[in-house]
Amino acid sequence: MWEQKKQYVYELTPTTIKKYIAGNGKATKEKVAQSLSLYVGNQTYNTDDESDAVAAGVAWLVQEGFVDQIVQDQKTKK
Repeated sequence: MWEQKKQYVYELTPTTIKKYIAGNGKATKEKVAQSLSLYVGNQTYNTDDESDAVAAGVAWLVQEGFVDQIVQDQKTKK
């Protein structure tokens, strides 16, 4: 990311991060953490802060086009 030399900073809201990761802006923290496995494999997060940080990073990567968004079938994933 550093090599891309992005010179701007902007905020990703929690709702935006949840949409990118879990496909729903109102997803629970548990659902977001679970959905992260689609991007980074199965991980054990010691706190919500850890999974939130990973989610923010992955959401930024998706928004910037470095990673494709993985769209989940909301009918089968509850």
